Amino acid sequence: MKRGLRIGLVLALAAFVGGGVSFKDARAGLVTCNDSQLRPFAPWGDYSYYKLAPNGSFDEGSNGWALSRGARVVSEGNPLISGSSSLLLPEGSSATAPAACAKLADPASRFFFRNTGSRDGALRVDVTYRTLLGLFTVTSRIGTFTADGEWQPSPKYGHLVSNVLGLLALNPKIAASLRFKFTPVGRDAEYQIDDLFVDPLLQI
Repeated sequence: MKRGLRIGLVLALAAFVGGGVSFKDARAGLVTCNDSQLRPFAPWGDYSYYKLAPNGSFDEGSNGWALSRGARVVSEGNPLISGSSSLLLPEGSSATAPAACAKLADPASRFFFRNTGSRDGALRVDVTYRTLLGLFTVTSRIGTFTADGEWQPSPKYGHLVSNVLGLLALNPKIAASLRFKFTPVGRDAEYQIDDLFVDPLLQI
């Protein structure tokens, strides 16, 4: 029974990769997303195209975000990009963003942040997504970043979605639905973040 199930799963994936299964049939786990013409990080030498993640600028307050233990939207935006709000993350808090769409072909993301707490504090970023036709949920640690007291762009980081479970063979126009989680790390750590962007197609 188990052997038959494994064979059926392999055949289903092979059919999808070969075009035998339509996107409509597999949309429970894989989605498509639109490209963008924004280059918000061009002043810092990054000319990739990005799109703003859902409520990534906090213009709608905390709508769509899951905030815990004191994380809150404040009326102080990132001055490097127009806006009037940002997310404050005190020690012990965390925030999970609404689902964002990124293609499987080497997606990457970037945001603006600054350190408002201890100099030794850091900001950890994790990403959760469903893959392999939506049958599995995967959580990956993107990285732990530090900043000073001035607003600045985060490093550009890749999600490596396309490297999970052999999905490199899938149509690069197919995408994953990602949820980012931000957590300050360290004693008296506190960070502000704003303007979360997703790069649908990684460009170096």
